[in-house]
Amino acid sequence: MAVACSNASPQFLMKVAYLNPIGTIGGAERSLLDMMASLKQHRPEIQQHLVVGTHGELAKRAMPFATVHVLEMPEDLRQIGDSAASEAGVFSKFQLAAKLAAAGWNGTQYVGRLRQTLAEINPDVVHSNGFKMHLLGAHAKPAGTPLVWHVRDYVTTRFVMSKALRSTAQACTQAIAITKSVAKDLSVACPGLPIETIEDAIDIDHFRPDGPRLDLDQISNLNPAPNGTVRVGLVATFAKWKGQDVFLQALSKISARSPVRGYIIGGPVYQTSGSQWSLQELQTMSRQLGLTIGFTGFVDSASAMRALDIVVHASVKPEPLGLVIPEAMACGKPVVVANAGGAAEMYTDRVDALGYRPGDADDMATVISELVDNEPLRARLSAVSPQHVAKRFDRARWGHQLPTMYETLTRRMPLRMAA
Repeated sequence: MAVACSNASPQFLMKVAYLNPIGTIGGAERSLLDMMASLKQHRPEIQQHLVVGTHGELAKRAMPFATVHVLEMPEDLRQIGDSAASEAGVFSKFQLAAKLAAAGWNGTQYVGRLRQTLAEINPDVVHSNGFKMHLLGAHAKPAGTPLVWHVRDYVTTRFVMSKALRSTAQACTQAIAITKSVAKDLSVACPGLPIETIEDAIDIDHFRPDGPRLDLDQISNLNPAPNGTVRVGLVATFAKWKGQDVFLQALSKISARSPVRGYIIGGPVYQTSGSQWSLQELQTMSRQLGLTIGFTGFVDSASAMRALDIVVHASVKPEPLGLVIPEAMACGKPVVVANAGGAAEMYTDRVDALGYRPGDADDMATVISELVDNEPLRARLSAVSPQHVAKRFDRARWGHQLPTMYETLTRRMPLRMAA
């Protein structure tokens, strides 16, 4: 176990241990960092610990806010996930069952190590982020310590996870759902579980219209785009349901007066077999469609989005939230949104973004083409969307919402506000 210590004040009134399965940065991890940063800023008397299952950027970026414990998760345990099985039929479910059986002993050992780590931290609250940590935390948390599940995905569509969460729900004191859509789904999977809807938030000082802009062509090793090119980008991990294939198909169908160049910003994160595109697969797709696409890998998303003219949210199944939507809006970018699930709660159609039918490349192409050809519409959306985001998604509210919840769960006297 590797431990990195923060420079926090020694006088604490509460300790919170956050659990996260991976050390790479995806949307859930960005949100977790924003939560910890907000608490550090607004409630520094709360001591924060992060227990993370792999080394990576998350551990490094969390160090200013928390004491970080890297508790390496065994390879077979890291690879377990049923997002692919939920879509691929009976055979994949049998494969998943075989992986679960193979990982059983390592999982038991990992729970023991996690239990020991949490006992050493002795937190007042354990706050888990991600399905694996919901389950592991339920078995490893100290007796009598409140457990908060931060649920960022739909449960009922996931074959194994739905049953596993229901069987351990009695260990969860409080669940946070990131949208009303997720809360409704979780209430079906785990009847009687206390659920509060708290939307994710973003750092509006980082995601803003003015600021650094990346040279996306240079990063992608492409020749500079011709003058007047409208840059259209998708910012997401390479999970297949993020819709990179539909995005590429839509770009190949665009009929617009101005030249268009597409960019795919992001890369693979999870190790769950069959759940992600590889870079090679996406590059092959783009070549077969006759497209010139910039693949940047993981870069600063705010700086990348400021270099785009249009940001596309392309998820092919209902997205629990879609953090890229408010992030892009905060950067003053017109956003094309797959209108389903929690993502549909993030915007008002033709007021601060434009929607289309999820998974429909023709409909996506129509909406993108409209924005490409209608510069006044792009300008209007760019002007209004940052104002809407600032009112609703400023991460400063985490510094007030979370302590209130923690205090209620621990039945403590209200914490004193820091001077």
